[in-house]
Amino acid sequence: MRNDPSCSHSQGDLTVLKGLAKAMTSTPADEKVLEYSRSMSQASHISQHAPRFRDHWISMIVTRALRLRECHGIDKLIATARAEQCLGNLHGLDAHLTVAEWALGLRSVESKFVGADGTQVTVDVVACDGLWWIEIKATTLFGLESSAWASLRDQASRLLRVAAQHRVGAHSPRVLVVFTAGCTVEVATALSRLGCAVVHAAPRL
Repeated sequence: MRNDPSCSHSQGDLTVLKGLAKAMTSTPADEKVLEYSRSMSQASHISQHAPRFRDHWISMIVTRALRLRECHGIDKLIATARAEQCLGNLHGLDAHLTVAEWALGLRSVESKFVGADGTQVTVDVVACDGLWWIEIKATTLFGLESSAWASLRDQASRLLRVAAQHRVGAHSPRVLVVFTAGCTVEVATALSRLGCAVVHAAPRL
């Protein structure tokens, strides 16, 4: 787990954005397995010839996650990975773990927060000693006309509303949305207008 005392709203924002962008574009540790997973990511279940890829990928995720064993919630991620049968979901777990591995001041994964009005949100990764709430999307590109955007817009709005009601020292957490498979310009712009920071892995279209 990485900790950085300089991780604050005034000094840490640019570091967070640059570091995450670099992490998202780095070469995967096991390209063979990850490339196979990409081709299978739309399947609801693994085909009969694929269990060895699934098992190897699960082993990779668990090994990496164990290095973050001090992080709150990491045990749940490990348990989820071990029980997972869908390659698309493993792709998402791998994306969560990539961000958690990089994150400065990592606090937790899959943390729940409740707003004053009872609104409950789940934050994929809490970083920068609580100052960043990170939402991770490993989905393919989508536009503002899609149901995926409608869902993300509502989710981002809830995260922003609940974050504004929490304090970490003198600040409320900022909401950062990370797209590990890239995002369109229109989606990134719309999220920025809502008040989110956006990081994407691939060139925006």
